[in-house]
This record gives sequence, C-alpha cells and structure tokens, in this order.
Amino acid sequence: MAIDYVARGLAAHGDSKHEPFLEDFGGGSNGSLDANRLGFRDAFQNGVTRLALAGGVYLIDTIPGTEDVINNWATGAQPSVILPEGFNLLDGRGSLLGFGNSSRGIVSQPYSTWAHPGHFSYLATDIATGDRELTLEAGEGANWQPGDTLLWQLGSLPYDRPETINWGFAQVKAVNGDVLTIDQPMPEPFALADVAGLPYTDYFGEENRYNKTLYKMPITQGLEIRDLRCVAASNANVAHFVRIMGAKDVVLRRLAAQGTGNAFVLQYVENAAIEDCSAENARVISSPFGRGIGLAEARNITIRNFRASGCKTAYFLEAGSEAQVYGTLVENTGDPLTGVTYGNDFKAFMAIGRSRLNVRDATIKGFGGYILGETYTADPAYSGTIRFEGHLTLIHPTQPLGMRLEQMHCLLDYRIAGNRELWDFRNPAVWRRRIYLRNGMLEDFRGLPGALQRLRIQASPSLTFGTGGQLENFFVGRPSDVGLDYSGSLIAGHTTTIDFVGGFNGGTCWEHRKEQLQIRVRTASGTNLNATDAYIDIECFLAPDRLDQDITWSDADDARISGPGAGEREAVFINYDPPGIAAGATAQVDFAIPNMAAGDFVEAVSFNYPLNGLSIRSAEAIAGAARIILENHTAATIDKGVNNVRILWRKGLSTG
Repeated sequence: MAIDYVARGLAAHGDSKHEPFLEDFGGGSNGSLDANRLGFRDAFQNGVTRLALAGGVYLIDTIPGTEDVINNWATGAQPSVILPEGFNLLDGRGSLLGFGNSSRGIVSQPYSTWAHPGHFSYLATDIATGDRELTLEAGEGANWQPGDTLLWQLGSLPYDRPETINWGFAQVKAVNGDVLTIDQPMPEPFALADVAGLPYTDYFGEENRYNKTLYKMPITQGLEIRDLRCVAASNANVAHFVRIMGAKDVVLRRLAAQGTGNAFVLQYVENAAIEDCSAENARVISSPFGRGIGLAEARNITIRNFRASGCKTAYFLEAGSEAQVYGTLVENTGDPLTGVTYGNDFKAFMAIGRSRLNVRDATIKGFGGYILGETYTADPAYSGTIRFEGHLTLIHPTQPLGMRLEQMHCLLDYRIAGNRELWDFRNPAVWRRRIYLRNGMLEDFRGLPGALQRLRIQASPSLTFGTGGQLENFFVGRPSDVGLDYSGSLIAGHTTTIDFVGGFNGGTCWEHRKEQLQIRVRTASGTNLNATDAYIDIECFLAPDRLDQDITWSDADDARISGPGAGEREAVFINYDPPGIAAGATAQVDFAIPNMAAGDFVEAVSFNYPLNGLSIRSAEAIAGAARIILENHTAATIDKGVNNVRILWRKGLSTG
C-alpha cells in the first residue's frame, strides 16, 4: 500500500475540474520536509483557496522563525502550515502528515499571515449595552476604515487574564476621528475599570496587555479540512494537529491525530462542525496539553462521532464556549509514548469559565479512577455546566473517581468489574416528606431506594441548627450507614439544595444506592419545639436501577407534601392542663403558634384522652395563636386532667 501511495503522489496533478495538488507547487509524498513546507507556502502565495494531497505520506518541516511570513511567533514554536484568509478547502484524500519538532501543526490564525499583519486598538471609554459607537484611544482611528472586520475582546477571567467571555465579531461601518461605528449593538456593558490592574503577557510575548481591545483582522469563513491523518514521533513535541483562531463556519471532517499535544483547538470561532475525527495518545507537553478537543471562546460547536483514546482530557471547554456532542467514545488508556497511565488525573469532560457542554450518547472505556465531568475553577462564579443525555455507558474494571450526578439526565449504563446496573436519571423518582420536629427526637425516616441525585431541604423559619441549636443533626444515608450530617448546611426559612456524587468518592449514598434512603433527625431537649410548628421539608430525587427487580418502588411512606394534605402544619402541646369549666359554661384557650395569622385554617384539634362531656365548640386562627372554645354540656363542673394537644393547620389563601 505504501508503494501505491507514493505512485499516486508522483502522478498527482491538478486540473481545471479539480482543486490543485501540492505536487503542482513542488511538494509531494516523496519530497523532503522543507520541500513540502515550501510547497504549501508557494501554493498559498499564488492565491490557491483549495488544495489537495494525493493520498501519500507527507513530511513537513516547521516554518523557521526568521521567515517574514511569521509575524511575532516566538522562535521554536512555529506552525508547519499556515492557512491564509480566504482559504476554503484542504483535502487530504487519506494522506498522512508528519510534522517537524516543536511544530504547531496546521494553523488558521489571522494574527500571523502574509497579507494582513494585524493591528489592535484599545478602547478609551466605557461601553453600554446596545452601543454601536466605540471610542478608541487618541490617534487610533487612523488605523481603521469602513469595511474592516474586528474581534472585540473585553474583560478578563480573574483566574486566567488573557481569556474573556465578552467577545464577538463585527464590521466597521464608519470611522469618525477615533470613533468607530459598527454593524451591530454591543450585547453587554464593559467598564475600563474592570481590567485596570489586570495586565497579562499575550501569545506573542508582549507584556502589559489588557482586554479592552479591538483586533483589526479578517475573519476566515467557510473553511473545511478533511481526510487527513497526523502522527507525531515520540521526540517531536508537536503542539497541535489543527488550530483555528478567528473564524466562522468551519468543518473538520475525518481527521485523525496521534501523539500531538492537543489534537484540535478552536478559539474565537463561531459555528463549527467536527465530524468523524479522532485523537490518540495526546502528549502532556505541559499543563495546557493532553487534550483531544480544546475550545476557548467558541460558540455553536457541533461534534459528532469523535473518539479520544489516551488523552488526559477528551473535551476541554473554557471561556464561555458552547458545544454539543453527539455520539462519542472515550478510552482512558494512558499514553504509551510517555508510559503514563492517567488514572485520577484523567478528566473525560471539562467545561469551565461559564462554558456549556451537552453530551448525548457517550461510551467511556479503559481504566477507572477518573473524573467524569469537571466544571469548577478557582472562582466558583465562573463554573461551567455539563449535561449528559441519551445513553452514557461506562465500562471499567474499577469505578470512576467521581461523577457529579446533577449532570445526569440520561440512562447510565454502569458496567464495573463485570457487574451491570442501569440507572435511569431521565425521569428520577421523587420522594417528599415533611418532618415535624419535637423536643428530644431521635428518629429515622426511610424513603425510596436508588441513586440519590439531589436533595432539597427547606427548614421552617426561626429554627436553629447544630450544637446548641434545636436541630442538632440531620443525617442523610442508608440503613446500613447513617451517612453525613448536613445540619450545618441548613438555613432557617430557606431551601438548601445538595447535589450528590457517584463513583469512588460517592460516599454512603452511592455505595449503598440499592438500599432505601434514610434521613435521621436528632433534636435537643427543652428547646420549645413542642409549642411550635417547626418542621423540615425534604424533596429527594433518586434514579432507579432498571435492571434490579428486587427494588420495590413505593411511595407509601410519602408524607404527601403535594396532593392531599399539602401545606399542613402541626403544633403539639405536651402536658396541657385545661381549666375547670362550670356546668353549661364555655372556656376560651389560646395555644401559642408564632407563625399563625388571622385568616389561616385550623384543620383539626385533638386531645389524647377522652373529653368526658366537654366538646370543642370552635377553633379559629388569630395572630400568633389558635383560639379554641371548650364547652361543658353536662350539669356538673368538669376539670380535666393533663392532656397532650395536637393542632393541624395551614396558611390562609391571603397570606400564602
């Protein structure tokens, strides 16, 4: 086959009906590294916008840093191929590329081109939402003219200053002095003060840069790269296979990378499709490497049928990137080029810096001990989101290290060490319970079995927690293990949401997921809970195992927070001694209930011993109490002994 490839390469030449071949410009599968590099350069300098390879093996040298076609690239970190603006198609026709040492592979990036050296200007004034007029620093307007395209880059992520989530493309419609009028309104405000004191060093080593920038540069549109393979030698340290920056409407199709630092990188890209591509054994040259797909400042990226094997991170999104993945295979197999098995350093999916990643139908194989989806950064305000839909299949000898179950909206096919479970997070069962609190409680409440995904807890107003408080402990676990105490996470009068983790770090609730959920409540003695309507409302979301027929799903123990009994509250008064009531007389008794208001509903009043001739004539809600009228129908005085009194009530319609 190799001989056939060479023969095809030697015979390949373009004609008027097809795109030209690299061989037409001195390159070829039998050419030297330098000849192929120069062949690409000559083709592009001759205005070629579509170029084909002949299905052979092409070795391509790294572009020297001394060439004038490279603007500000640091020496020793050059690409091998730079696709110019206006270029539309690189058709590999099954060719194999080999890049020189320290190459950045194939780059489409308007920062470094022949015809457009590029220019950037700083803003001189703040921007309001909807602005179309942008004021530049004094004298900068002379560098702009109508028809120029620009990239705005405003504001810095606090933990990564070169990156921003406020970016976009626009066209200059008019220039008036140092004021540019652009073709669209700015979508959000920006204040120069936001980046004051936040300098950084840019990609080209220029210090004291600030993200208050308008880049003057042409935008690549309609670029397609297809049917190419890249293999990096173990000593080559090839940074990327394909890196695209500043582009719209990009298609990468049937590309395969092996041994590169990052296989595919898109930054400042809108509307791209990555289809039927793969990355194997991505090299960890330094911390930003080892990724199959890397996206930064990228929007509407669609990825179909991507395979990542031996990558430290299969998918990495940052700086507000948005991507949808349809069908992917991820293999946690380590990197044979360096002898590294990643284990818990491996993160299958990462979305940070307010990025969003939707994954539909994924399979992960190989070693366990990894993080399934990482969304957190040093600044919690800039976390991202990951959502798994469809089917997620995990096949490993050991469990993953951690899986954030709130990311699951899928059918989780969990195959660990030959044992299969099928957890259905598409429509989790909901178990609700209201727990009324009394002095000196130590009580367990058991709900449904299943993988606990999320727990919402609402505590009644004025309730106190922890040591010295009314609610001393609120354990969430299973019958075989009481679990963790979450009382310190609760806030009176508020709803607390707790998201749970699966895998090795999942703790009690994951380890014993086939047991019933158990809530253990402990309250202090002598804290006046009996005279109040204090309660805890819980709402638990649990995924069932569709393969386990031994689990019985029942809501018989449900306290019915919704449906009949919704909103009921309870007040209990221990050792109440009613007054003596003369024959034919009545007595008014007010039971203090702090949260009761006039207009609330008193549903029921009950005593734990017979009334023996007394009756409850009326019960009404007043401010801070339930007013009960007791009536003696007999011909003799009745003086009842000590009773326990239970009052059920609910809030009135007018008071919520």
